[in-house]
Amino acid sequence: MTTDNLRKETDQETGRDNSGRFTSNGNVGRPRGTKNKVSVAAVATIRSLTDDAFRGLAENVRANDQRAIQYVLDRVLPAGRVVELEGATTGAVSDALVSGMITPDEAKAITASLAKLQELQDMEALKDRLGQIERLLRDGS
Repeated sequence: MTTDNLRKETDQETGRDNSGRFTSNGNVGRPRGTKNKVSVAAVATIRSLTDDAFRGLAENVRANDQRAIQYVLDRVLPAGRVVELEGATTGAVSDALVSGMITPDEAKAITASLAKLQELQDMEALKDRLGQIERLLRDGS
């Protein structure tokens, strides 16, 4: 038996190609997205404890435990400060920035949010117009 024949037999037995990679006929490994049994068990255990955890947190807040109160507030209140503007326009943001009511970072975040909202409104308008065109084409033909 030659070395090549031996290699081919070995490759067929292990399910690997000549480069040593797994072939589709061999062991392809764990399917993508499958979770480890330990991870699944850990998540299940944690989920079973949620009621107890919330109950314990509520008891600590009622007992004026400052760490528990801070934990709840950190997750309930928005990060930073709340900014209220008269009207949701870039002009209002600019005026608030110039007057010192908001910081440049806040102005940047608000302007980015306004731009995203405008994009959503534009997409909705395009969706409506496309629906009208499709109806016209369907009814006209």
